[in-house]
Amino acid sequence: LLLQLLSGTSRVIAQNRGRFSADTRAQAVLGLIEQEIQDGIIRKDLAAFPGGRPEFYTQRRAQGGARPVSLVGYHVDTTKGTLQRAAIPVSWSPTSATDFSFGNTNSLPLLPPYNSTNSAWREVASGIVALRLTFVGIDGSSSSTQFESDGTNATSGVLVTIATIDDRTESRLRDT
Repeated sequence: LLLQLLSGTSRVIAQNRGRFSADTRAQAVLGLIEQEIQDGIIRKDLAAFPGGRPEFYTQRRAQGGARPVSLVGYHVDTTKGTLQRAAIPVSWSPTSATDFSFGNTNSLPLLPPYNSTNSAWREVASGIVALRLTFVGIDGSSSSTQFESDGTNATSGVLVTIATIDDRTESRLRDT
């Protein structure tokens, strides 16, 4: 009986190992995005999540940055099934305040558009096939773009949704 129990347990673990891997990957990615959003610099005079894209200023240091402020963006490369991340250091100084696009709330010009050959974008995780942000207003409504703080409604939260695939499926996709 003990042998049957151990054999059955081993079979279940082997069958679900891919799911565990995908779940672990998803948790790690969500943790990173959550931390960066919590450290985000969200102001009326700065762009954040333009067009619902996961791009914003954050109070985290980018590689090579002198200050703990950077501009981050995420992109899913659907041809590779990978999540890409760009982190551009923001070198704010009294003589050069051009890194922040004050007054521009529609775009983040310092963040280069995603291109698989652009060194600003680096792979964060494989097996990620979708990333979506949903913004929740103070009145409970939801939208694919951030709510403006116009006095009637404002963004009170961000729901981050990702879709992952297990290692076996990822391997099959890469072989095709």
